[in-house]
Amino acid sequence: MALGYVSGARLTTDDTTDHIKDLSNGIDWLEPDQGGVALLKRLGMNDLTFHNTQFFWHETELAPRKMVATVADAVTTTITVPDANHVALDTLFRWDNEIVRVTAKPSATTLTVTRGFNGTTAVAHSGTAMIRIGTARPENSDALDGVTDNAVELFNYQQLFERNVEMSNDEYDQMSTGENPLTGNLKRRYIEIIQELASAVMYGVKGATVVSGNTIWSMGGIRQFLQTNVSNAAGAGVSVALIDNVLKQITDAGGNPKIMAVSTTQAIKLSALDANKVMIGKKEHTGGNPVTTTWQSVVLKQPLDLLVDNTLKDDEIYFLDDSTIKVGAKQGRKGKRSFKQEDVTPVGRDGVKFAVRGKYSLKVETEKANGLLYGLAVA
Repeated sequence: MALGYVSGARLTTDDTTDHIKDLSNGIDWLEPDQGGVALLKRLGMNDLTFHNTQFFWHETELAPRKMVATVADAVTTTITVPDANHVALDTLFRWDNEIVRVTAKPSATTLTVTRGFNGTTAVAHSGTAMIRIGTARPENSDALDGVTDNAVELFNYQQLFERNVEMSNDEYDQMSTGENPLTGNLKRRYIEIIQELASAVMYGVKGATVVSGNTIWSMGGIRQFLQTNVSNAAGAGVSVALIDNVLKQITDAGGNPKIMAVSTTQAIKLSALDANKVMIGKKEHTGGNPVTTTWQSVVLKQPLDLLVDNTLKDDEIYFLDDSTIKVGAKQGRKGKRSFKQEDVTPVGRDGVKFAVRGKYSLKVETEKANGLLYGLAVA
């Protein structure tokens, strides 16, 4: 029997039967900050369904809002850019005060251009943005070439999470009278297994290792998938400038983060970051804790939801678009392998034993929409 949903945190099950079998919504028992599950509660545990032990997906890179490039002189016509796939032939760029026109795309990261177009002066450029101002084509031209997305194949593995619940037959006999003793035991084991899943969602490393002839599968976490907008503070204290720098990288890459996830250590430092500005706000909502803090950056139009999560390392701050990160359970031949209670009592035992098991994994669809600031001072 599935657990009925109750908004907010809950500490007991509303299932009136003795045997709780489907625990897939059991995270509703937990306070968002209880044992470090705030981010996992925000992401949810039902947005991903996969069918194989190893599953694949294709990620289409975001079109960058700005492309920064360098050229050492006024005559070079081959320019190295972050991504040429989203650029059509005959596109005009304003590069400082020079206009360049794209005439060819030799590779995924190079453009061939006409320098000093429309009577502008060609000059050297050092790490400045090329601003796309549209295509300019002659009348009766053939159709433009197709713009190709740069798709990358990614994958992750499933991971089996398990905790066991045991009690004597004397305890088990009490289940039909008064308070169910299994509920408290199950709750404690379920908190432990959710904590492990939350940690794996953040820090898991994907792998398939053979031990004694059997393969052990482990899922990769968010930290492993983030490769692009990752900045090392190198021991510096958190600052508005460091935060805005990562957010600028994300927005320039085409992303729009919604969450700022921090440890308690960095939450304290953020709260005292700037006494002259109100950077942190509060707002009401109906699920989980009644109050959510926010962080406002000049880089973004909307505030970021500030999640304090004990799972996170003390020197890190994550900037995430939760619509790109999905957590869920395997869909097998016998149904969804979300957390369930299974009776695994050995034959002849004077007691009962239940296993809480689930096969879960993670999918990050657009890693460039997310970012990480790490190496922050913790003292």
